[in-house]
Formats: sequence, structure tokens, C-alpha cells
Amino acid sequence: MALINIDGLTESQKKRLADVKITDVIMFVEVAAPEDGEEEDDKGEGDSEEDDESGSEKHDHGDWEDASSSDVDDDADPDADEDEDADAEATTERDEDDRISNERQYLVHDIVKDAAGNVEDIKLLALDYSSETSSEQTFQLYGNAPPICATSKPCTRAQCTGCEESLSLFELAQEGEIASFKVYVNVRGDSVRAYVTDQYCPLECDEGWLLTIGSLDGLVKDYDTPATLAHRPVCPVCIGQDLMKEHEGLRFQLEVLHMPDWDALLNFYERLNPRRARIGYQYQQFDEREWNTEFEDMPSSDEDGDGAQIEQ
Repeated sequence: MALINIDGLTESQKKRLADVKITDVIMFVEVAAPEDGEEEDDKGEGDSEEDDESGSEKHDHGDWEDASSSDVDDDADPDADEDEDADAEATTERDEDDRISNERQYLVHDIVKDAAGNVEDIKLLALDYSSETSSEQTFQLYGNAPPICATSKPCTRAQCTGCEESLSLFELAQEGEIASFKVYVNVRGDSVRAYVTDQYCPLECDEGWLLTIGSLDGLVKDYDTPATLAHRPVCPVCIGQDLMKEHEGLRFQLEVLHMPDWDALLNFYERLNPRRARIGYQYQQFDEREWNTEFEDMPSSDEDGDGAQIEQ
């Protein structure tokens, strides 16, 4: 664990940054200053009941969250239940031209160390949210996975344009710009949404479903669906790109074999619905007709029956 040797950072901020790596994404959350006679209590950072709960919740739901969410430290989530820290910490709005803001994420572009390996500075690139992976200096959200920057490039040292555009954490600390902020690394996507988007799904999808396969264009870097026939894809932004890709694979398999893999399909729905429930979407009824099959106990096409929903 490297020693963070940056004057102006609080002990809590140094603790949060101790294991930071290049390409990690940092989030700054502004908190209310302690009232007169009170001291800021940092004992809960990393060892509080909220952190323990968020950690256990993460592992409990690890089968249906994006795999990358398992890389998030238990104490790196400012709002595991999306309201715990909101009740305890007052956030304030900042001008758009402020260098540090709740609404942005900050990509670790470079880490400057001294001869002893201690961190003297961390270079940050400010990122705004965009669903388009081609947008420069933006981050993307997929399900509950931490934010990613599809256009990020490592520092090349020599003539690196990223370094020219980067912010110096040392300078920010010296100027007191982050004194009122808590620092979090690789925050889970569901928590980030509470700070950076007006809607739970910025795409305004239909409760976890996109309208057409064309709606997937540009949403996930280096991905093109193998499926070609019309259907409604899973929204990668709010549900997650892993479940979206799995669903597209099942649709392609249906096109090739004209029959679904029932075990894989039922397993998919077993993981899809817990994810939908977590973000407040309605339970998705499995409908065999959407998979080129109609069992004898299924209602006819003009008689859906109670609970049947054709939403794929």
C-alpha cells in the first residue's frame, strides 16, 4: 500500500486513495461542514455498519450484477442503499465551471511517485456522463458496475495530451478545493446515478427494455449484437451490459436453431428479475411465445391472460 504524501488531504481522503490505480475512477461527494463544537467523524469510513451492509449486499447479489462490480471495495460506495448517506450528509449544488463537482467522475490518468514510491500527485481527467461511448472525456454507466471511460487512454508521458488537460490533486488540495469533499473510488453504478442523472435510466428506456436492436448502436464499446431479427433488447445502461449480451446471445441462438436453450433461458430470467426488482421495475413474466414456442396451457395470441407481458 503506497503512502499518500499529498499535503492538504485529510486522513480520511488519504485512506480512500491508498490503493488507487491508473484507470480507476474517483468520485468527490461534497458534505456539509460540521457545526460549531462538532468534529467530523470518520471512524465509519471502511468499518461502519453501512459499509458492512453494502459489502454483504454486493456479494449476495453478485450473481446478477455486472462482474466488474465485484472489484468495488466494500467501503468505496457512498450510498449503497441510495439513501443512507443522503440522510447523513448534505450535498450542495456547484457551478458547472467548478473543477470539482458531485456530478462528475474523475479518471486517474497518472500517478506521480517519489524515489521511495510514495504518491506525490495524482493526475485526474474530469468526465461528464454520456451514453455514447465515442464521446471524449465522458464516462458510461452499465447496471451496477462502476463507471467506465470507453475513450480513456493510458498516460504516454511524452507529449501526452491527457496530462495537459488533467487536474493535479496536489494543486487542488493545496488550494483547498477538495476540503469539503469525501473521496470514493470505483463507486457502484446505482449510487452514481443518484448524483449525476435526473432519471434512473438516462436513456428513458421502457422499464429495462430498448425499443429496437438499432437502439444498441454506440451504447457499448466494440459490441455489435449478433441477432438480426426484430426484438426488444435488454437496456445495458440500467440493467447491465452482461445481461444485455446474454439476452442477445439467446436471441441469436433462437435465430440459428429455431428453438431456445431452455436451461440457459430460464437461468437468464432468474437473474434478470432480481436486477429489475432492485431498481424498481415490474416483474418480467416469461412468455414462451416470444421464443417461438406456445405450450398448451398458454393463452392464445389474442387472449394474454393475467400477468402475461410481451416485452422482449
